[in-house]
Amino acid sequence: MEIAVIGGGIVGAALTYWLARAGAKVTLYEAAEPGQGTSGASFAWLNASNKPPRAYHDLNAAGMAEHAGLARECAGDNWAHFTGGLHWSATPAGRERLGDLAAHLNAWDYPVEVMTPAQAMELEPGLALDPEEIEQVWYTPGEGWADAPLLIRTVLARAGELGAVVRTHAAVTAIEAAGGRVTGLRLATDEVVGVDAAVNCAGPRTAEVAALAGVTLPVGRAPGLLAVTAPVEPCGRVVCHADNIYFRPEPAGGLVLGHADDLDATVTAETPRTPPPPACAELLNRATRYRPAVTVAGLAAARIGVRPMPADGLTIAGLLPSYANFYVAVTHSGVTLGPLLGRLVAETIISGAAPAQLAPFTPNRFA
Repeated sequence: MEIAVIGGGIVGAALTYWLARAGAKVTLYEAAEPGQGTSGASFAWLNASNKPPRAYHDLNAAGMAEHAGLARECAGDNWAHFTGGLHWSATPAGRERLGDLAAHLNAWDYPVEVMTPAQAMELEPGLALDPEEIEQVWYTPGEGWADAPLLIRTVLARAGELGAVVRTHAAVTAIEAAGGRVTGLRLATDEVVGVDAAVNCAGPRTAEVAALAGVTLPVGRAPGLLAVTAPVEPCGRVVCHADNIYFRPEPAGGLVLGHADDLDATVTAETPRTPPPPACAELLNRATRYRPAVTVAGLAAARIGVRPMPADGLTIAGLLPSYANFYVAVTHSGVTLGPLLGRLVAETIISGAAPAQLAPFTPNRFA
């Protein structure tokens, strides 16, 4: 059985590994290089915070746990850093929102603790929180961040050892089908490869790839801007969330700044990264308020990731309507859910039955 995985982000990489581990003959087709798209430009926050309804929250919580299991499976460096998250607001409305969210999450057995600004600064040296402005801080001990490029390199290397093939610079430009089955993929080189099954893991190109087979999927595209600083002292440890800026550690020692909707709106996929767009200076300015060392460090790079955005905000995973062998796996929570979705979709293909965890998220809800 020849299975084609279209897209080399986190979901596609994890799926390729799990299929190869199950003994399937699998080839991953990536338009550029694995991890150079959205996954490599993600804020990479591992969390199940503020992700209703309950089924989606539970899926994300399971996704967080899956990272450690996949790292053990691949016997590689652990790309997941569950060092916790700190959340605060300088406004009464923001504090009320965080308090309500904390109560909601604790009721769902997702631990959230309340601490003083002094305790938060002890947990994350280098933070500067004014107790007259920031009255309290909410701490989520189970959250963290991921080194997404390391994850992708690790799982694809292990998949390769199990016989998987990775074809780079192999964009899929057409899909051949007959009798309700996908039979082949046409690549940008005009080569046609035969397949017994295919999985659309194309991230922001998911709707485009589905359309090649005559399927309409309501998946939009949402550009996201990140600014990366040069190394800072002391190094960051946890993921920090303020009103209009998030920041977390970066493997090279700097901080990744982002999650500002107003600044995301100023960029597109075509915005040049060099020099960094002006909005990066604003991200740095906002971070300086709480992490003064970033002013000295300065900007090192800009990243723009075009995130897939299903119409209802939830994951879409499973067999596409009207096809017996064409599947999809797309989500806005790609870094959190990638390893889990890879395993669950692989189980769906190999066994012919979708796991119960995916039942609320099948493409059929849009049929």
